[in-house]
This record gives sequence, C-alpha cells and structure tokens, in this order.
Amino acid sequence: MQCINKNLIKMKKVIKISFALTLLIIVISCNKKDNITTDKHIAINAETKTELSVIKSVNVLEFGLNNVLFVGDSHAGAIIAYETKANENNQKGQAYNLNDFDKNIEELLGIQSDELIIRDLAVHPESNEAYIAISYIYGSKYIPAIIIANQSGKTRLMDLSSKHTKLKLQKSDVEDFMFYDNFKGKNLTITDLDYHKGKLYVSGLSNQDFASTLRVVDYPFTGRSSISSVEIFHAMHGQNETRAPIRSLTVVDLEGKDYLLATYTCTPLVTIPIDELVDGAQVKGKTIGDVGYGNTPIDMLKYVGQDMQKNEFEVVLLTNKNQAANVLPVAGINEANKGEGLTKFQGFGSFGFQGFKAPLAGISHVAEQDGYHILGIRRDFDSGDLQLVSFMKNLYMRISDFQSEYEMPGYTYSKEQGWVKDLQNMMKKDEGFSSEVVE
Repeated sequence: MQCINKNLIKMKKVIKISFALTLLIIVISCNKKDNITTDKHIAINAETKTELSVIKSVNVLEFGLNNVLFVGDSHAGAIIAYETKANENNQKGQAYNLNDFDKNIEELLGIQSDELIIRDLAVHPESNEAYIAISYIYGSKYIPAIIIANQSGKTRLMDLSSKHTKLKLQKSDVEDFMFYDNFKGKNLTITDLDYHKGKLYVSGLSNQDFASTLRVVDYPFTGRSSISSVEIFHAMHGQNETRAPIRSLTVVDLEGKDYLLATYTCTPLVTIPIDELVDGAQVKGKTIGDVGYGNTPIDMLKYVGQDMQKNEFEVVLLTNKNQAANVLPVAGINEANKGEGLTKFQGFGSFGFQGFKAPLAGISHVAEQDGYHILGIRRDFDSGDLQLVSFMKNLYMRISDFQSEYEMPGYTYSKEQGWVKDLQNMMKKDEGFSSEVVE
C-alpha cells in the first residue's frame, strides 16, 4: 500500500511538471507569434500601435508617371503619393499563377487570409510587381497595408511611412452613416482614381448637398483641388440622382475631346466632359447605357484589344461584382455619346450601349499587367483559395479553370480544330501547364 502511494505521488509530480512545461511552451509560442506579428505590424507603419499618422485606410491604388503610387485614403479624406522604385523582377512578362496565395499572406503577416479584406490591386509599370491594398485584423482594429508580390510568389510589405506627399481633400468630412449595419458611408469618400495628363480624377462623396463628387487634382500636389457635383439620370431607377457616388471611372478620348467614362451601382454608363469639371460646377452626365441591374461595378481598365483577325481597337474593360465583365469598345462608346442618351425609365434589364460580355466573374479586382495580360485577384469557387492569377487579353479566361471535351482521355484534335489546339497550347504554357501541351 505504501509503495502504491509513493508511485501515485511520483505520477502526480510528473503530471504537474508536464503541465507546467506545456503551459511554458504555449506562452513562449504565443509570445513568439505576437512578436512576429508586432514586428510585421511595425514594419507597415512605425506608429500603428498608437496613432496611424501617415495613413488610416487604403481604399484605391493608381500608378502615375515616374512610378508614383497614388493611394486613396477614404477614412482620412486624403490622397498619398508614394515614390516607388522598380525592383528587379526576373519573371517580368510572365503570367501570375499563384493559385494558393493564402499561404503567401499567412507567411508574411502571420494571419489567416479570411482575416483580411482585399481593397484594390495595381501593377508597377516597370517591375510588373503586384501591389495589393488590404485591411487586416490586428487586435480589435483593421490595419491598412499594401502587399507587394511577384510571379514567383515572393511577397513583402510596402513601408507606408516611406517617402511621400499628401493632400487632404476639401469637404471630405463625410457623415459616417451605415448601409444595412455593415458598410460605412465613409468608405465611399474616395471610390476611384484615374491619372491622366498630370491630373488625378477622383470620384467619391463630399459633405455637400449634391454628395456625388468629382475632384480634379494637380500633381505634384498644390494643396487644393477643384470640386464638381455630379447629377445623372438613372434609367433603371427612373430618377435623377445626385447622392450615389461614381464607383469606377477612366478617361476616354472621344473624337479628340477628353471625357470621363463612369459607372454607378446598378451599372449605368455615363460620359462626363472633362472641360466641364471646374470648381463649384454642377455637372450632368449623359447616360449612354445600362449594363445590368442589381450589380456593383468594380474596376475599369482601358487598353488596346484585338479581334480574331488581329485588328487592334481601344477598349474599356468593366469588371463587376454581381455579373460577368463587359468589354466596351471605345468606338461604340463614341457612337453612343453622339445620341441624347437614356432619359426615361427603362425597367429591369440592360439598355443602350453595353459592349459585349466577357467570362470574368468572381474577381475581387483587376489591373493591367502588361501588353498581353490582365492581372486578377479572386477566390476559387470550389476550393475557396485566394488566387493571384493572370488572364490573357482578348480571351478573358484561364483554360485551367475548365473541364471540357478537349481534356477528356482519348480526345484527338481534328484538322478543322487545329487553330483551337494552337490557342489552347498557348494558354497551357502561359498558365504553367507545359506538360499538357498537345503536339
């Protein structure tokens, strides 16, 4: 009996020691993780622990001349211009095929990818590196950050306290109301940026009665910007609108005159003459089309497209949150702009100029990568993985997304399908599947 008691006492001591060691390991691990996260956190901005003095949010990204990166900070009502450098990128010109980008982010920030929000995407004009604006959870706050990645998957954080200039936008103290208890109105202070001929065109909200606002900002910053209020007729809603902001915009040349092509929630397409954007003006845009109700537009990209006969033509690509993308040939925009536009209630549907559909759906953001590619960031519908991947211009798809007749065992291309084989082989190589090429 005495022997049993001694053994029990020894066992209790072993259990206590084991428990203490386990607790010690957990504490050390937690401290190590906290230190890693804190170090990364400090690397983003040296003052994030106390006050985000440089930047409060990263809502919109836009590159200008000389590798200047413009960042729209809606929460501060400001634009920050960073002088970036072109890092050496040995894979420049190649496609991005990062199908499990979650792991890159987790390694960089020490967080799960579902703890962040993708805000915007831009591509460095020289290095072809991707700049990804995010907000991620740190404690009880969302922290702004910009991740830089290349085609190999190498990632780093941009130093948001690096050399920059800053412009506080006038009348940008927007009332902080909520949409359905889950979206802050202040997030719409800056909705999009486009750099054109030394000026920044900034869409969003102001604290004026006509809340929908277009600002024109000279760069380098002078401390001031012109503010114009914008009114449109929304054919789907059957009313003139002055409050809802432009969600996406780009500059187009229509017969030698510069216009803003803009789009709003429920996707009316609107043209606005740039020469009317003077300080204090109340401008009315022309609604030339409506490409789909129940939709929020995301991005507009302007570039030179090509048809099957290799004829080149300028296009604007419009990506959407709730429907497929629209390819808008500038020639068609020009013809539609010659008419009076949509001026009456049209009901639910698509009306006026619409371009044609492209199979780019489920994409968070896109940016022009190079002469051959569009870069997109998305979540895979099946796996849920975050992906940073390229799409070939004019095709607007990735062949590896599909399971079709062509990939079935035993399939042989006929002579008439030779051009399909060549096209698919080109896409397979671009997407990293050279082993699948059919000779």
